Amino acid sequence: ATTEIYTLSLHDALPIYLSASVFVNQSKTGGTFLTVSLQRAYKDADDEYQHSSSFTRDEIPVARHLLAKAWDFILDTEAK
Repeated sequence: ATTEIYTLSLHDALPIYLSASVFVNQSKTGGTFLTVSLQRAYKDADDEYQHSSSFTRDEIPVARHLLAKAWDFILDTEAK
């Protein structure tokens, strides 16, 4: 089972929409571990939202920032 516990997105100040989500996962041995999903949302030619895990050159620094924030969240969560 997987449960989303945290999502950070960055889109208000930029013309792109990237998000990083942290999930709690259950291992086969009964323990839990955290994972991160990083994605980009965009509108296609029909003005419908699509999602991708590919990033342009200019999106990479934003993706890096979101991953760092997700990592901070995981470290804080594990320290509790």
